[in-house]
Amino acid sequence: MNTYSQNTQGGPQTLRIIHGALMMGMTLFFLVTLYLHANDMFFSMDPNVEVRDHSMFFYTVPAIVLISYTVSIMMARSMPISSKNEYYRRFQQVMTRHIVRIAPIEGAGLFIIVSFLLTGTLSF
Repeated sequence: MNTYSQNTQGGPQTLRIIHGALMMGMTLFFLVTLYLHANDMFFSMDPNVEVRDHSMFFYTVPAIVLISYTVSIMMARSMPISSKNEYYRRFQQVMTRHIVRIAPIEGAGLFIIVSFLLTGTLSF
């Protein structure tokens, strides 16, 4: 028979650490990308800046964001949380559901940063 401790303080802290690590990774990647494109970003109306055609990204970036948001909602709803389980099992289900819900949104954010890395435009 398995018994689990019902520690209520460790669980939310674990979610905060996971969420903080995911956000810190994306933020650091974006800052490195900004540093790499510090001299050649074009979001201004300067007529001396050469305009490059990146129209493919203007359609794919919003599409991927919308698709990933709907997929994250659908995936989270497809994972029911059983109220009959004990606290530790329910909390594991909540953590798994949270990570599954955040993963597609983080993937879309990373795609936006990579498209900025490839194009150098901040219009995404």
